[in-house]
Amino acid sequence: MNRETENMAGATILIGGDICPRGGNVTAFDQGDVESIFGFLLPELAAADFVVANLECPLADRDTPIVKTGPRFRAPPATARTLKAAGIDAVTLANNHIMDQGGTGLESTLRACSDAGLKFFGAGRDLAAASVPLEVEIDGISIAFVGLAEHEFSIAGPDSWGAAPLDVMDFVRFMRGPGARYDHVIVLLHGGTEHYPLPSPRFRRTCQFLVEQGASAVICQHSHHIGPVEVVDGAPIVYGQGNFVFENRRASEEWHKGYLVRLHLTKDKRSTRYDLIPFRQLRDGVGLRDLTSEERVLFEAELESYSKVLADPREFERRWVEFCERRRRMYFSLLRGHSRLVRGANRILGFAERLFPRRAVITLLALFRCEAHHEAVVTLLESRYRKYFHHTP
Repeated sequence: MNRETENMAGATILIGGDICPRGGNVTAFDQGDVESIFGFLLPELAAADFVVANLECPLADRDTPIVKTGPRFRAPPATARTLKAAGIDAVTLANNHIMDQGGTGLESTLRACSDAGLKFFGAGRDLAAASVPLEVEIDGISIAFVGLAEHEFSIAGPDSWGAAPLDVMDFVRFMRGPGARYDHVIVLLHGGTEHYPLPSPRFRRTCQFLVEQGASAVICQHSHHIGPVEVVDGAPIVYGQGNFVFENRRASEEWHKGYLVRLHLTKDKRSTRYDLIPFRQLRDGVGLRDLTSEERVLFEAELESYSKVLADPREFERRWVEFCERRRRMYFSLLRGHSRLVRGANRILGFAERLFPRRAVITLLALFRCEAHHEAVVTLLESRYRKYFHHTP
C-alpha cells in the first residue's frame, strides 16, 4: 500500500453513552432481546468498525453493596452477552457506579464480559490493571481507548479494585510514553456535572488539556444530559452524550435524550471527523426510538445554543454561576450531613445555609480551595474510614 492509499484508509468508531439496565429493560437485557432495546440503532451498530459504550453498573447475581452516597446499581451478568449480540465490541468501566457492589461485583463484571467476548477497559483489580488502555487496530490504524473517571467511590487503589482515575499528570506521562506509539488515543471521560448541559470552567480546561497532550477525541459521559461538541486542534470534545439505555421514568425529559458519536479516523492524528446520531429513550416502554423530523430540528437547535454559550466567555461563566446558585440549598444541606427527609425540607425552607456562621463559611472555602488543606482532609477521611473505601473481592 503506497502512502497516498494508506492515508485514505479509515476506521469508523461508534461511541455510546451510559448503559444501566433498570426497570423493564432488565428483563430485556437478561433475555437478550436486542431488538426491543436498541431497535432502529442496530444497523448503525453493525455498520461501524468498532463500537464502544459505557457500562454504568456492575454485572452480578447478588447484592454486595458498598457504603457510599447515591444509588447502588446492579444488573444481571447476561447483560454482557446482550451487549455483544447487539454489536457492541467493548465497554468502558471507568465510571462512578462500577464499584457499587464492591470488588466482588467488579470481579463478576469482568468475568461476565470475558465469557461473552465483550472487551473492557477502565477498571480492574488494582490501579495498574485499571489503567491499561484497550488497544485496537483497524485497517492499519492503531487506536488506544482510555477510560477515566472523576474521583467518587469507585476509584482503584494500588492494591484495591476500582476504576481508573482522572489524573492529568498520569495522562501526560502516558502520552509521552506508551501512548505515543498509537495513531489515535480516544479518551472516554466519566465526569462533569450531572443534569447540566455544559462543562464547568475547570472541566472544560481539563478536556482541552487532554487534547493538547495528543488525544484525538475526548468523549464525556455521566451528565445524563446532551451537551455540545467543541473542536480543539482538530479533535472533538463531546461535553455529554446523554444516556444510552438508562431507564428512569420519574426523570425529566432531558434524561431521555441521547446521541451516539461516530468518529471517522485516518492515519492523520489531527483530522478526526465526527457526526452525531440522536435518539430518545421510551419513557413508558423498553428501548429507543428515532427522532421525528421536528425533533431533529429541535435537537440541532439545542446543541447550537449550547455551542454559542461556549463561544461567549462571559455567558459561559454566568451560566455556570447561575447553575451553582440553583443548587445552593442542596450543597449546604449536604455539608451539614442532612438525611434525605431534611434535605427535602431544606429545599423548601432554605434553613441549612443559616446554620453556617461567616467564619465557618470562610473555613470551608479554605479547606476546599487550598490544595494542601484539601489533600489533608481527604487523607484523614479515607484513613479513618478505610474499611469502606478499600475494596477486595
